[in-house]
Amino acid sequence: MFPYLRGFYNSMNGWRNQRDDVGWKMTTREWKARLELFEALDVEEEVEATLSGKKRGRKGKPKTQPERIVAVPRLQEDIFALTRLFSQSSPSERLIRGTAISEACYGFGDASKAGFGASWARTGGIKYRLGIWGKDEAENTSNWRELQNLVDALREESKDGGLKGVEVFLFTDNSTAESAFFNGSSKSRKLFELVLSLREMEIAQGPKIHLIHVSGKRMIEQGTDGLSRGQLTEGVMRGSSMQSFIPLNENVLERFPSFKLWVEEWMNEKKVEWLEPKD
Repeated sequence: MFPYLRGFYNSMNGWRNQRDDVGWKMTTREWKARLELFEALDVEEEVEATLSGKKRGRKGKPKTQPERIVAVPRLQEDIFALTRLFSQSSPSERLIRGTAISEACYGFGDASKAGFGASWARTGGIKYRLGIWGKDEAENTSNWRELQNLVDALREESKDGGLKGVEVFLFTDNSTAESAFFNGSSKSRKLFELVLSLREMEIAQGPKIHLIHVSGKRMIEQGTDGLSRGQLTEGVMRGSSMQSFIPLNENVLERFPSFKLWVEEWMNEKKVEWLEPKD
């Protein structure tokens, strides 16, 4: 449900400071540019307030909370989406913790300003995709390019039901992509739409998707960083095992033994109890 509540939220908050005409929050730079434009055109505040339906004081701040709000265009789309989601006599099922996962898929995705690449391990070997951005895509933010690349890789793999019953662990060195998917939303309209497409994929295809942030160094060693630049001879592309780059089975002390000493030092002699996974 959560992604389809954006229209309600944008409608309720569209009157606030630093919001565009459809309720999305503007960046400080965008808001400053809008105020400078009105100032350059010598548009009086009362005229601007009449045109936008927002009564504003100095520096563009709302004077009072309005008695009524204007619905944003997206609200209608969200209502129709929720209507479809609740049209069945019983709630739609979504894979949260499957009792019988048929396969686990591990993959990495990386994007640069010029190109993109992704590699993932399935039964039978390594699959990969790479390419270069067109002019329009290259002008988007790096966060958009990173998440768009991950979405495209999953779309490619989902063809012909390729993700049905599969638990997907997709690794990225972009923390914004990870947090946006985890939260189910983003302040950026473009990132929000990408997250929504992944949620729809989970409903339609039935996979369980995890986006996990890793360091750029791990991305380089794994080979997908080079893949985004057209290099086909690094990491898994030269035959290294995909599992060697994703030690999810190891706890923190197994991966970094000196972590224990570091914690105990700043705990200042306090007793530290180290729990095992069973605890």
